[in-house]
Formats: sequence, structure tokens, C-alpha cells
Amino acid sequence: MKTTELRIGNYVNGIYDEGEFIAEVLTVDSEGCLLDANGIYELTSLKVIKPIPLTEEWLIKFGLKYHDLNGDSGYYQILTKNGIFQILYSENDERFIFNNQWVDYVHELQNIFYFNVLTNEELTIKL
Repeated sequence: MKTTELRIGNYVNGIYDEGEFIAEVLTVDSEGCLLDANGIYELTSLKVIKPIPLTEEWLIKFGLKYHDLNGDSGYYQILTKNGIFQILYSENDERFIFNNQWVDYVHELQNIFYFNVLTNEELTIKL
């Protein structure tokens, strides 16, 4: 991953000899990231950080609710301080869309939410 893709608070997969784990980004610089995996802190190279695929399970963890449009598509939404944030789901493509842009990973959704809600709200869960 690139440092320009990540922000503090993003969720990513860290990969080590012991396997893969979900972690929150605490710091980002050109060398890597400091990750928090449930209270275990690791300074990690960007080479071993992988994005987490965005799934319905993640949207639900973030508090978004599904609304069916017509049987083959729908949208997820969450109330924010500034109103409603929505992300469309295309069953045909099995992908999520925000403002005509595909959203494939958890950190992308977090960044889109942060910059589009305009209240500096974060999408967070308890790991």
C-alpha cells in the first residue's frame, strides 16, 4: 500500500509469520505504519500491509443499514451529524459505489466517509 492511501484510524490487514490480523493505523510515514491490533502495537513496513476487502459485514459493523431498491440493487446508509451518508450496492457487480466511484476496500470507505461528511466523523468499530 501507499502512504497516500492511508490515514490515522484506517483499518488494514497486517501480515506476519503468524498470519494475518486486522489492525488500526496509528501513525503513517514513508517507512511504514504503527498498527494497533487489539492493544498489540507493531511498527510495520508498508510492504506487509494489505487492504481489507469491503463486505456487507464491514458495513454493518460500521452501523450502516441495508435498504432494498428493486431486488437486484440497494443501498446502505447511516445517519451523521450532517444528515445521511449512503453507499450503493450493485448485486450484478457485487461491488459498492459512492458518487459513481467503486469502493473496494474498508480504508477507502473510511476515507470517503471522512472527507464527504465534512464533520470529521470517523467510521469506527470495536476490534
